[in-house]
Amino acid sequence: VNHSANAVRKNIVFNTKSSVVYLLNPQTGQTGVTNATSSNHKTTVYLDLAPGEAIIVQTSNQPRKNKQVYPIIATSNKPIALQNQWTIHFSNGGPFLPSTKRITTLQPWTRIEGDTSVLSFSGTGSYTTHVSLSNKHADDYILTLEKVYESAKVIVNGKEAGLIWSVPYSLSIGKYLH
Repeated sequence: VNHSANAVRKNIVFNTKSSVVYLLNPQTGQTGVTNATSSNHKTTVYLDLAPGEAIIVQTSNQPRKNKQVYPIIATSNKPIALQNQWTIHFSNGGPFLPSTKRITTLQPWTRIEGDTSVLSFSGTGSYTTHVSLSNKHADDYILTLEKVYESAKVIVNGKEAGLIWSVPYSLSIGKYLH
């Protein structure tokens, strides 16, 4: 687990010699084999962990049936900011349902000014925005939210992409984009 505030992008040395290294991300369920080098009873593995991200590393000398490669995602220096208007629709909860809100900056509904009905609301609110990509230039896209209060179910183009519930508040969404 990366307990620091900075990303960890480096080789990690394990005190075992192995021919296969298998990675499992407990937050996303993503799994696969990764490149590693072994010598002198040690195995070196490159890990890329965002702050708060966890990875399970399994070393083995037994070949795995699943040869799927664990993806190492290079980040872009050109993030796509979601600066469009957002709509918040309140679907269930109480003590009563506030009316649908429109905001220009993604924020918790308790920070919406001029409407006290949202301050006492506890329940489900759906945040929606629209983004247009002229071309898909990457193999994948990662949605990163600055902060999530409790949890966020992410739906992209009508398909459930996953649940964000802990740091680093990010989720792979590339396969859901058109």
